[in-house]
Amino acid sequence: MRTTEIGRDLVVSACIIMASVFLCSAARPLSPSDATNEDQVEFRVLSDKLVYARGESIIVTDIVVNSGQTPLHLSRCQKGASCQVGFADVKILDGNGRNVCNWGLAEDQRPWTERDVVALVSDSRLWVTIGPNEIYGGEMQFKLPDQKGEYRITGELFPPGFTEREFDILAENHIRVLRNPHEAPSVTIRVK
Repeated sequence: MRTTEIGRDLVVSACIIMASVFLCSAARPLSPSDATNEDQVEFRVLSDKLVYARGESIIVTDIVVNSGQTPLHLSRCQKGASCQVGFADVKILDGNGRNVCNWGLAEDQRPWTERDVVALVSDSRLWVTIGPNEIYGGEMQFKLPDQKGEYRITGELFPPGFTEREFDILAENHIRVLRNPHEAPSVTIRVK
């Protein structure tokens, strides 16, 4: 086997292991907060490993699981970009709770009108449809700081900034989107 094939096989194996760990943890009994999860969504963040050298790069995977019975429409604007159509905010916090890996875009404009909301959410270039019990996710790469210590990876999935009328229009058209933020359980890593 060539070196690149071995590397590819290791990455595939690591992804399978991470997905298995996630699915096993998602199968846990519902907690009281899960019971009120009207969006029927699970959100997690995972790191490619737990111990890093100073200044090394980390790959953080964010995963969304649609645990509902109907498709969920989720904005593709998920990777750290603060935007009106919803986004995932992933941070790496030091021992004092300060974010040590800043990134992302600021998109404060509202690029649609109320009558455009169905067409907007139906645009597969901008939105992904996650079927019942399907998983959607992606990877982000950060450069870790040079300071030794423990760091916490946190993540929060934010809904689109739609008006109540726009949410109603989507519901009338049988289009389900996030309505509430969802916080991922944090992951602790160590830089040595």
